[in-house]
This record gives sequence, C-alpha cells and structure tokens, in this order.
Amino acid sequence: MKHKILSVTGHPDAQVLQLTNHYAERVNHYASCVLVDNKSRKKISERDKLIASEGDWLLENIVSADIVLLLDEKGKHITSPQLAQLLQNLQNSGTRTCISIIGGAFGVDKRIKERANHTITLSAFTLPHQLARLIWVEQLYRAYTILHNEKYHHI
Repeated sequence: MKHKILSVTGHPDAQVLQLTNHYAERVNHYASCVLVDNKSRKKISERDKLIASEGDWLLENIVSADIVLLLDEKGKHITSPQLAQLLQNLQNSGTRTCISIIGGAFGVDKRIKERANHTITLSAFTLPHQLARLIWVEQLYRAYTILHNEKYHHI
C-alpha cells in the first residue's frame, strides 16, 4: 500500500522536516510513503476562499480509488494498535493508496470532509501542522511495527 501525506502548509522547518523524513524512510520499509506539500500555496486573505483553494489542491491529489484519512481536531480518537488494525484492514481490502490529509489553519473544505473515509484526531491539543505531520508519520511507522510484532511499540 502507498501512503501519500498531503499537507496544505508551505515550507516546513528544516529540522522538523529532517525528522519527518527519517520516519518516512522507516515507513518505506513496509509501504511506500510520500510527503506532498502545497508549495504553490496562494496568499489569500479571505478565510472561505483560502479554505476552498486548499480544498481544490487537495482534491487534485486524490483519485476515486484512494482511501482518505482526514486528520482533524474533531476526528475520532484512536490508539496506535487501532491504527495498526485500520491499516491492516485497508491492506486486506486491497487498498492501493491511502491519502492522509493535514488541513490548513482554518480547517478543511466541506468537500474534503465529505470525501474522507475516516476522520482521526491526533490529540486534544492544537498542534502546528508540521508537528502534526511528524507525529502522523511516526504513528504510521509505529503501526507497521505493531503489525510485524517488532519491538518498537511497548504496551
């Protein structure tokens, strides 16, 4: 299965990106993991237009067969083992590409919420987008180590 992580935020901090890439490389031992930033992000001051523009970009990066995991503060709280089980279920169902979406500062367009197959929260805290992506990639790695009974996740 391929993991494509879409982030509407612009240029990430070099140190956070380095650590994020470190975990993405670890995920690549189990499944393809690609990080995609909206580098052509437009400077739009009106909130609704910005959300719609980000939604357009996200939808351009999703095809109908993709499974979409939306990371949202109002999403479902799940544990690392539950994420591992979700990934296993997706693999068992023949999912080829799993898209993870990290929206902008004002949330995501309603079209994205409607398109999402699952909506998950990372924390009750508000997280910076770069840090949310780092945590998500680490959790993907953790989930795969759980599925392979490796000594990374300790219960």
